Amino acid sequence: MIQNILRTDQVRVISNDPAVLEIENRPVRPTALGVAAILVAVAASMAAMADGAWGTGLTVLIMAAVVGGAFLTEAAQLTHLRLDRNTGTARLRVTTLRGRDEKCLTLSEITGAELQTRYGSAAGNDEVRLILKLTNGSTTHEVVLPLARPQSGDVAQLAHVINTWLSVHTRKGAT
Repeated sequence: MIQNILRTDQVRVISNDPAVLEIENRPVRPTALGVAAILVAVAASMAAMADGAWGTGLTVLIMAAVVGGAFLTEAAQLTHLRLDRNTGTARLRVTTLRGRDEKCLTLSEITGAELQTRYGSAAGNDEVRLILKLTNGSTTHEVVLPLARPQSGDVAQLAHVINTWLSVHTRKGAT
């Protein structure tokens, strides 16, 4: 139940018209809840220090900084994919607290998108990924779209949207 609340509305299609397909993954809710938890921990540590428990307050403050910083480094991530028929490019932009990484791909090399599931060793540790398949001559490779803990239904829907958009492109290009 809690996981569904945290994951809701993270992955969305911004634009789906004949010329441009834009997809965005912006995990606002988990990031906001993480920031709220950090602020509560900081407030608790300040209250403890104001009450004279300097050791406890400082320990909680350091733990909030370390754990909160590690969480935000992983959770605060914006993934933006733009497929553009006008320019013949696909631009994948991933922005995190560490900076921005951008890949520019040739649209004609993208053959499709697929769902890939990596099964974990424990229950609930399965990882669902969205893969872009690329072919350049006789070589094929994959580009992973980094999505913040997506649900398999969301990833399957995105793969369907991308494949449908690409198939329309292929049909129009063939005529």
